[in-house]
Amino acid sequence: MVGIRLVAKTISYLAVVLLFSLILSGYAGSQSSSQQPTPTSGQSNNPAVSSQTIPWNSDGIISENEYTQFQQIGDIQVFTRLEGDCVCLALRAQNTGYIALGIRPENKMQGADMIICALNGSQARVTDAFATGAFGPHPADVELGGSDNVVNASGSRQNKWLSF
Repeated sequence: MVGIRLVAKTISYLAVVLLFSLILSGYAGSQSSSQQPTPTSGQSNNPAVSSQTIPWNSDGIISENEYTQFQQIGDIQVFTRLEGDCVCLALRAQNTGYIALGIRPENKMQGADMIICALNGSQARVTDAFATGAFGPHPADVELGGSDNVVNASGSRQNKWLSF
C-alpha cells in the first residue's frame, strides 16, 4: 500500500509544490493532520502519522508512523514526509485501475505536474508526467525534456484499495 519517493538535486520545485499544495494548502473538502486519519467507508485502522517516524521503506505497505502528514483530497488519501531533499509520498484510494495526482494545474489539467500510478499484475508503474492540455495529453516529463524524479515506487491492491 505505499510508496513513491521523489528526489531532486536541491530543494526542488516539486518538493516545494508538494509541501505547500498538499500539506499546507486548503483544498476544498480536504483535511490536513498529524493525527490518525478519519476512516472512510469500507476502511478502518488507517495507519497513524507522527513526527516521530520510523524509517521509510518502499515495500507496498503504509506502516504506522511512516509518514508525518495526512491529507484527504477528494477520494484520494495522501500521506507525505520530507526526508532531506526527498518527498516520500503514498497515495491510496478505493479504485481498481489507477491513481493520478495533478499538482498546480493552470487550466483544468493543463500545466499540472502529475504522478500517474497503475498496477500491472503486482508490478507498480509510476510515471512522472506533465499535462500539456486542459484534458490531456500528459506525457512523461522525460518526453518533454524534463527528468523522471520518481526514485522508488511500489504499489498494491488489497481488498478494494489501490495504494502507491
